[in-house]
Amino acid sequence: MLTIIDYSMGNLHSVANALTHLGEEWRISSRPEELDGADGMILPGVGAFPDAVDCLRSRGLFEAIKARALAGTPLLGICLGMQLLFEYGNEHSRRAGLGLIPGEVVPIDGHGEKIPHIGWNSLAFTRGDFILDGVPDGGYVYFVHSYRADTAPENILCTTFYGESIPALVKGHGDIYGMQFHPEKSHDVGLRLLGNFCKKAKKRVNAEMIIFPAIDLLGGNCVRLVRGEYGSASRVAEDALETAKGFKALGAEYIHMVDLDGARDGRASFKNRQTAFAVARETGLPVELGGGVRTEEDIAELIGGGISRVIIGSAAGDIDFVKRAVEKYGDRIAVGVDARDGRVAFNGWTVDSGEDYIDFAAAVVAAGVSNIIFTDIGSDGTLSHPSFGRLEALSARVKADITASGGIADIGDIISLAKMGMYGAICGKSLYAGTLKLDEAVRAGKEYAV
Repeated sequence: MLTIIDYSMGNLHSVANALTHLGEEWRISSRPEELDGADGMILPGVGAFPDAVDCLRSRGLFEAIKARALAGTPLLGICLGMQLLFEYGNEHSRRAGLGLIPGEVVPIDGHGEKIPHIGWNSLAFTRGDFILDGVPDGGYVYFVHSYRADTAPENILCTTFYGESIPALVKGHGDIYGMQFHPEKSHDVGLRLLGNFCKKAKKRVNAEMIIFPAIDLLGGNCVRLVRGEYGSASRVAEDALETAKGFKALGAEYIHMVDLDGARDGRASFKNRQTAFAVARETGLPVELGGGVRTEEDIAELIGGGISRVIIGSAAGDIDFVKRAVEKYGDRIAVGVDARDGRVAFNGWTVDSGEDYIDFAAAVVAAGVSNIIFTDIGSDGTLSHPSFGRLEALSARVKADITASGGIADIGDIISLAKMGMYGAICGKSLYAGTLKLDEAVRAGKEYAV
């Protein structure tokens, strides 16, 4: 359950009404001990920074919020609540804030604009993050404030412009977020952002393994390969979009797609990318896409086209490229660790790099990647069961969300992977061949996950 923190300075009921509209369970509480059981915390705020700090401290909430957030409980600060996340505020006097995000709060220099800033302004994305999933770059939200955050670019997900560039959406360590605007008053854009935060909070406490039904595109056709051999390609469905809609009807919550032409040739297939964009747009499901991602322009095009997560494969051999991608797009970047006999393969699995798959995975995780997709090439497309041993070894070495791919044959494999704590399982041939039912797999991913 989400906890809306009551310290006598928040727009509590507007936030509560928005959560009810989203179908979320919530409670309003001013008791520090109740934060211990919260799935996520929402800190609204209207008023002055010093008064808010005094109110939080007088109720014992100041240290409780800080402790729970640092322990991993997702936290969302709204308006003044966002400002309280920073180290210092400078409203009337200099006062220490929660210190959860580096920086301080300073007066807006509107350069002739009326202060306070009241009204609708657009968001400009500066970095990617899960909380922006489905949110249009340039979408409008509602602001009421006279002060702004002064913080480093790496803490800013979105800005707005009002006489000067103003941080509008910020992120600290883990799942600590701040919105200078009022999402509860910002119609569809605000509700989407608030809903994404709720999803983040629920995933923290409701362990589940995501089932990713796979759609691989070669020459615009839906195909499956055996062990990554292009000569083995067989068409498995007539239309990618209709296939994705069918997956959605059976309970899929995410789609995995691969541009096989791009993976092999090193440059994206325009037709395949447009198909992926259509799947994301028409189904409303988040889509992750790999294949042919070689440049920062590729990533920007995919994110801009509605892809929720971009999978870097061969280009991940350039660690600096990976770092730049993660710095800009955060957890919307995944890296594909595709291995044959324990060695990483690139260029559509046609080139053996000679590098151990665990060492490679450890290097990209050290570069900031939080999501790894491991494919055992030898079992891919064979229904011969996943490489559980290699998955266990990878999981023991790297601290990242791991999605298993290759060899999944039946519901028993899904249950085993869920019990191992895998983040996700990519299912392709088993679904098309009928050895695995998608609706059963989705249920098992939720039921058996640890």
